[in-house]
Amino acid sequence: MRSIVISAVFLFVFNPLCAQLSNVAFNKKACGLNYVSASGKITNRHAAGGPGRGLPAAFTITGLPDSAYVIEQAFLWHEESYTATSPTEPATRITNPDGVQKFYVPFLAGKGGEKCWGEVGTRVWRTDLTSSVSGNGVYIFNTNTPAATIDGATLIIIYRDLKQTYEGTLVINDGNITVNSGLTSASATLKGFNACEDASEARGFMAVGDFQLATHTSTINGTPLVFPDLFWNFDEAITTVNAGQTTSNFGTRINGIDCYTWALMGLYYQTNCSDCDGLGVVDCDIVPDFNADTVCVGTETTFQDLSIDTGGASIVSWAWDFGDGTTAVSTTKSTTHKFANPGVYSVSLKVNNDKNPSCSQVAFKDIIVSEPPTISTTPDTNVCANRPVVISAKGGFNYKWTPNIWLTKDSGETVISRPLASVTYTVSATDSFGVCAPIKTPIKLIITPKPLAPKVTCLNEANGDILFSWPTSPNQDYEVSINGSNTWESPNGLGGTTDPNHLITANNADEEYELIVKAIRPNSCEFSYDTLTCSTPICPDGSFTLSGPDSVSKGQLFDISLFFQNPDDANDYFFTMDSTIEILGGSIKNLSQDSTKWWRVTGVNKNLSYCPIIKDSILIPIINECKININTPNAFSPNNDGMNDIWVPIISCAREVNLAVFNRWGERIFQSQVAEEGWSGINQLTNSISSNGVYLYLLTAIDQEGKTHRFSNIVNITN
Repeated sequence: MRSIVISAVFLFVFNPLCAQLSNVAFNKKACGLNYVSASGKITNRHAAGGPGRGLPAAFTITGLPDSAYVIEQAFLWHEESYTATSPTEPATRITNPDGVQKFYVPFLAGKGGEKCWGEVGTRVWRTDLTSSVSGNGVYIFNTNTPAATIDGATLIIIYRDLKQTYEGTLVINDGNITVNSGLTSASATLKGFNACEDASEARGFMAVGDFQLATHTSTINGTPLVFPDLFWNFDEAITTVNAGQTTSNFGTRINGIDCYTWALMGLYYQTNCSDCDGLGVVDCDIVPDFNADTVCVGTETTFQDLSIDTGGASIVSWAWDFGDGTTAVSTTKSTTHKFANPGVYSVSLKVNNDKNPSCSQVAFKDIIVSEPPTISTTPDTNVCANRPVVISAKGGFNYKWTPNIWLTKDSGETVISRPLASVTYTVSATDSFGVCAPIKTPIKLIITPKPLAPKVTCLNEANGDILFSWPTSPNQDYEVSINGSNTWESPNGLGGTTDPNHLITANNADEEYELIVKAIRPNSCEFSYDTLTCSTPICPDGSFTLSGPDSVSKGQLFDISLFFQNPDDANDYFFTMDSTIEILGGSIKNLSQDSTKWWRVTGVNKNLSYCPIIKDSILIPIINECKININTPNAFSPNNDGMNDIWVPIISCAREVNLAVFNRWGERIFQSQVAEEGWSGINQLTNSISSNGVYLYLLTAIDQEGKTHRFSNIVNITN
């Protein structure tokens, strides 16, 4: 989609290579000199001018004489709105009316900015297709540039009609004037001629791309004329050239807001100041020609004259213009020249014979000066032995890879190697024309050796954790896997220049852990492993029993002693009485109590947190402290209503009380060694709540002095 931006300040977008239309594409006067042309739109990206011709595009030439004429030169101009993917060195293919195809490298006549299509910019190309001219007929133009980006093309064939008595003068300048942002007009002046008299016939022309409104005004030789917008316009008009005229003004003005590229302008006129006999024969029999091979920049090149004189005269002088600002005149058929910069140069050779001093002919040829490629390659790479690796080079042509070992092929931009050892390949490449010496660039493929296998050891930390460790090796990394897991992780210990390790937290005694350590070397495809299984420590046997007096009097001092199953293991535990009093030396001395009391001792392993806590307790009764007394309710209702649901006997002064409950058939349906917890009515035989009725209970109690007392009575369940 085309977009036009209107700004308060309108600017030209000029071609940076050629200031406006300053290239002299052709400038000559000669007897019978004239031209014919064909022109047309190619793109279809806009409807102006009707459908484009697309590619390939046919141009029909008429108007060349039937006989007695000489082709001077032929050019085809095309203008493109190029994108980032457009070829920077397009190729032109011309098929003449005889069906003969030839390929040409066009000359970049001008380069300018974009013209409202969002493209990168615009380019004007000129192709010298003189050698393809075979007379009137259809000439077919094709190129590798996308047709959608080419506005149009113009073909001009310049010839000399040997039957005419007029002298024709033709001047053509090309370049690139790109107008963007709504500028309405542009102008240029054509120079390089001097009319000897008022012209008997004159025509002016100009080629402009991308006109897409209704009409525009083109100024041809100073006269403004209105032309329809055809998207590719070859505006041509009859004009007047006056004696002594040396300049011609051209210009264009759009009738609205538009963007366009002006590619060329030309002026042709006829005068009769010279003696042109019009006999249809060539007065000057020189056919100029010279070799025009593509050369490399900075290389001394020999230019060889190939001109002949069909009249039998000898060619005696050669004037060379190399198109880079340097000229040479010689008296021999060859000369040498060294181009300092790459590009396309229009080289001309003017030759004279020894019979007619006024007989001179000029041959023009475009010489392509290439340059050595700038090659970019895959960087030196660490690779795996016998594994495929892609290496490539860019920027050149005709690639050759050496040595040809472990390669799938030894030519092409990209190759694949399966190296068995480190190797340095050299890739050589030429320029696109193959005229510059190949550039050679090395690429190293370095085989990374297999990492050294780690040697894993383990030890138990004081708290039972397992610490695996292994010596480090330079340029190696490590990963670990625990107990055959497919998950690999980095070691959680030190690394780098310090030996790495991996710590496993102990959760249980005598628990095995298998650690696999994988050694990794960057860019190596191989690994090395070591495996070791270690266990957490077992818990030492710190079991003990408490010993103390059978009974004491109130306030009496006494000792409680600890007797260990394995005295050596006892050192691994920390013992406390009632969780507050630290026990040292295996006994607690000078204890006293005011009532019968349970004394409890616990032991905790000092280091191994997973070891169980060990404990024991002892009951020290008070002598004659009290007599057993038992009170019992005679009924309860175990219906889970929160009221009187449990039958609990009230007992005092008993060291131990057992409870048994019997039903009316004498079956024991409930028994407990903790009578103080009572009876919830549960029938332990059926695991259900007992039904309403009368039940017999039996309480067996042991008093402080160890005597046994029995109590029995009945209890009612009333739900």
